[in-house]
Amino acid sequence: MLGRLFENKKILAIALIVLGLATRLFFLANPAEVVFDEVHFGKFVSSYFTGRYHFDIHPPLGKMIIATGAWLGGYGNYVSQNGVFDFRNIGDDYGSMPYLWFRVLPALAGALIPLVIFLFASELGLSRLFSFLAGLFVVFENSVLVESRLVLMDAFLILFGFLGLYLFFLARNKGYPFLSLLLSGSMFALSVSIKWTGLGFWGAAGLIFAWDLIYYASKNLRGISPSKSVQDFVVSRWKHFVFGLFSFLVIPALVYFSVFQIHFAMLPDCPKPEEGNGCDFMSKEFRQNELNRWREFSELNQKMWSYNKGISASHEYGSKALGWPLMIRSVYYWVQNVSEGINSRIYMIGNPVNWFLGLFGIFAFLFVWIPREKKIILGLLFLANFLPFILVQRVLFLYHYLFALIISFVVFCFVAESLTDKLSEKKLFLMFCPLILIILFGFVFFAPLSYGLPLTDGQFEDRQWSGLWFSGNSQLKQICEKQGCSVLKWIVY
Repeated sequence: MLGRLFENKKILAIALIVLGLATRLFFLANPAEVVFDEVHFGKFVSSYFTGRYHFDIHPPLGKMIIATGAWLGGYGNYVSQNGVFDFRNIGDDYGSMPYLWFRVLPALAGALIPLVIFLFASELGLSRLFSFLAGLFVVFENSVLVESRLVLMDAFLILFGFLGLYLFFLARNKGYPFLSLLLSGSMFALSVSIKWTGLGFWGAAGLIFAWDLIYYASKNLRGISPSKSVQDFVVSRWKHFVFGLFSFLVIPALVYFSVFQIHFAMLPDCPKPEEGNGCDFMSKEFRQNELNRWREFSELNQKMWSYNKGISASHEYGSKALGWPLMIRSVYYWVQNVSEGINSRIYMIGNPVNWFLGLFGIFAFLFVWIPREKKIILGLLFLANFLPFILVQRVLFLYHYLFALIISFVVFCFVAESLTDKLSEKKLFLMFCPLILIILFGFVFFAPLSYGLPLTDGQFEDRQWSGLWFSGNSQLKQICEKQGCSVLKWIVY
């Protein structure tokens, strides 16, 4: 009976959609205050309603999507009657401003991520049971939940990136039909148009595609004379080469460029710096330029790169690349005093059950039998969002590593499938249910810190399983110096 249930792809997909919507939309209006980076992204979204030019180090697509939700919710009428909400400080009360509609589209994007992970894992070769488990990991992952319920960009980044990977592997499994390859390239472009970290998705898929071309060429042409090899390669693979070039370079470039053209059309030129804070970042030539969109596009991206590189300040809740898999440090987002000894808090903290299972999966899959090609692909996907951050000098936070985290969940599912391959359906069920219950326990236990629900001081302390989780940089140094954790110092701060 269990086998038949998990053979029904539609039931599994619907279950993930329902669970995704339920967890993301639950208490979406809470808190009715500005939280964390809503102070920044809220301002950027508001600029589309006033025409005041803004500057951000990230591409504009995410803000434009949220602006669409705000427009649907009547924020334009609010602005015309009351002026823009200024998003000045974390903790400012939203009042009558329709802030819920700023959060709706990120929440819907976050609700779809588990479904996309299910589809992606299936295309990688996981059985439906373990692909469903991968989707459940994401449903009950507190860090992904938090990023999906606020005016933030990462839900769009992850959704588009994994949609691109799903479509890419769908195309790969069918011999690279042009339409699927084209759609995957478009999704990668949308991901990069949210944040440049979306390049990890695009780059990993591009390397796999290039490897396939080289591998099949060498396999098919082995033993043939060099001149004949070149000729046969051109004849047999030129279409794939052209399709790949078009899908991975031309289409993404056009999509990315088009996103900026919509952005420029929604905002006026800024001839004087005082007309909008964003004008201060741009050159005089930019402000005096009269719809040369290529020059505007070029300069804005140069400025984004320059200011991204120029971020040198440290942060109390930053996470270095070598320390994030241990979830050493969560990120403080918001706090409100409810009464004496009772506070509501939001932290960007993961479900520790998920994180440790994912970390176990990353180490175990090196030793468990998994087909070599899958090992190479999974390793490449994980490292694509891990290794580049080692070289990044600017401060990074736990949410920068969500791509690699989700890949670690998929890796764990491959390991679990390999280890349980010989089990009967009954034994598999007996193993599967307790695992889901443990994951669900971790999610529910830490959910008050995801939803901003009240906790007594004692209840909050019960969730401090590690003294490092809720500590800032200076506190971490004191803890490490007192406990002599010299090995951790270089990966903690």
